[in-house]
Amino acid sequence: MTRAERPVIACVAENNEEWFTKAYNLVLSVRKMGGAMADTPVIVHFVEDVRSEYRTQIEGLGAQVRVVEPYGSRYRFSNKMRMFDLFAEDSFDALVAIDCDVILTGDISDHFRTDAISIVPAGQDHLSADQWLELYAMFEIDPPVKSCVMRVTGQRTFPYYNTGVMSIPRELGPRMLEAWTRYLTRMDRVHDMWPNVVHENQIAFALAIADEALPIRELPVSLNLSAGVPPAREFNHEVREPYVVHYHKALDDRGFILASSIRRANGAVDAFNRIRAKELGLGYEGLERVPLLKRMQKNAATRSWYNARFLRRLRKSTLGSAAKKIGA
Repeated sequence: MTRAERPVIACVAENNEEWFTKAYNLVLSVRKMGGAMADTPVIVHFVEDVRSEYRTQIEGLGAQVRVVEPYGSRYRFSNKMRMFDLFAEDSFDALVAIDCDVILTGDISDHFRTDAISIVPAGQDHLSADQWLELYAMFEIDPPVKSCVMRVTGQRTFPYYNTGVMSIPRELGPRMLEAWTRYLTRMDRVHDMWPNVVHENQIAFALAIADEALPIRELPVSLNLSAGVPPAREFNHEVREPYVVHYHKALDDRGFILASSIRRANGAVDAFNRIRAKELGLGYEGLERVPLLKRMQKNAATRSWYNARFLRRLRKSTLGSAAKKIGA
């Protein structure tokens, strides 16, 4: 395997305070905790527009800010596809594509390659084996081997990955993007079959890599460590520094990250919060825990029944909204 020597880090944010805070945290973590990656180019894409104060603060950390158009998909998180426009450029050999709600707490540069897409399997597969087989048949794809083990539930399933942290060789990028985009535009057919389907981007990615037989290199779970739910026991040995912490919405109102359910990662999270406090001149009294109701919801989300239609409707109802406020 050939190690990537010229990576670039990219993310996509919306032009509001929550997204800015997360993007700022990501860049700050790279600059202050990234080790050999501290000087890696970082490009933060804002959709449609960016407030001048957001641009100033992010550029003050040595990152580049670009404004991009919406991706044009009905699916909420498809705007992240805009970062892949970078494959038209040639200033890097691997694109490290990261969701904004992530921080790096150490040097992960040894994990990037130029001959395979590096990525962590998803925590849970919400589709059954029969549903995957129907999908492959629908799109005339030969089913791959069920070789992928979900990092939270321990399910063995068809190749299915968490696209929140991934490294894509520039040479493979255009081919990956063409196939991924092609299947993302066909997700309406999937919704027609199963209206409650979730994570359309990841389903489309799974179909793309199966269709194109793209090379995949699985990363250890610590490089996309979901802060809300611990991994399955068989992957406990992979929970080691350096951590790439995927904290999702676990932020307080000052932008500090809340304590992870994986205790051994909390020292790194606390270290980041102290860096943030010093950088912005904020008071910081130590890690706070995620409210109990949110912790319970996060654990419930790993269960197959959680995405049943009536429960999804309940969560969107007035009663569900009231419960969220109680747990906030």
